Order: sequence, then structure tokens, then C-alpha cells
Amino acid sequence: MPNVVRVVAVAIVRRPSDGAILVSEGSDAGGSAFQRPLGGTVEFGERATETVQREFLEELGVRVRSGALLGVLENLFTLAGSMGHEVDLPARESRVHWRAPGSRVPPLVPAGIEELL
Repeated sequence: MPNVVRVVAVAIVRRPSDGAILVSEGSDAGGSAFQRPLGGTVEFGERATETVQREFLEELGVRVRSGALLGVLENLFTLAGSMGHEVDLPARESRVHWRAPGSRVPPLVPAGIEELL
């Protein structure tokens, strides 16, 4: 992973019936699972809301309207043995499902996202 700061926009999508949020699953090099809201890397010249719209269309084939920006989170992490640095704008890319409210396993990343909910 190169030494750059990656800007990521993610969307918090809640299911009205029970408050579950839509997440994707991933794992690190050691096989430890994690979940994160759907979104992706902001491309140069693209607004965070446009990133969310593009990612949902690319990954799920769904057109969405983006809501208000909830906050900004900075995420320092290690993945596949390399240090990563993301700036996440809550407003990838395997299995997608609903995460029940209060779930703790696997962890939801980036750290601090649950406080924005």
C-alpha cells in the first residue's frame, strides 16, 4: 500500500423495520473479518455524494440519492502488513447484507462510525 492518504465516502443505509445498516464484509491478511458501510474511494474532482452514487450503481446496480454528510472520520490501520490511512466521509465489495443494531462481531470499521449512527 503506497504512503498516501485515501479519501473514502461511505453511506449509512438503515432498514426502517429494525434499524439494521447495509454493510459489506472483508478480512485482513490474517483472516480477521470486519464490516463497513458501502462506499468507495473518492476520485479526483468528485464530491463524496457523487462517490456514493457511483459506487452503489457499480456494485449493486442501484441508483441512490445521497443524504447529508454525517461527519468525517480518520482511520489509521494495518492491512496485509501495510499501514493504511483513510479519511472517511460517512453520508467495497464482496458480500453485502444487513447488520443488526448492537452487533459487535465482526467489528464495524472505521472506528467511530457507530457514534455517528
